[in-house]
Amino acid sequence: MVQPPSKYLDGIIDQFRQAFAEAEIVVRDEQPNRSLLELQAPYGPYRIRLLEVIVAGSTRKYSYCVLRGDHVIVGFDNAPDSQALRLKYGKEFSRYRHERIPHRHSTGKSQVELTTELTCADFIAWVHANLALDRG
Repeated sequence: MVQPPSKYLDGIIDQFRQAFAEAEIVVRDEQPNRSLLELQAPYGPYRIRLLEVIVAGSTRKYSYCVLRGDHVIVGFDNAPDSQALRLKYGKEFSRYRHERIPHRHSTGKSQVELTTELTCADFIAWVHANLALDRG
């Protein structure tokens, strides 16, 4: 990440607010070595949730979710998930247990698939392309 974390987070907020009319900042906490941003917004019957964590000297952590009520419809993150690591490394997955691995959880976290690293813009594009809203 070339730009300072505060500028990066400002950009995320701008993108989210442009995409979702009722976007709300749940948490924005910036410390010298760690920055955290959590946003949410209603989108038809869904609740869209975004979490970004930037730790100095580390990779960016993210979690992007679509919820309906308290149920996860889809979630994208790059946490070191054992199911995702098994998909990538097979039987040797435990050797990589701390590796951040981009992946997607389906409804109720019943299925996991590997993905590419997502950005806020990628997630917003996915939401608009994949969530049908009754506009009638």
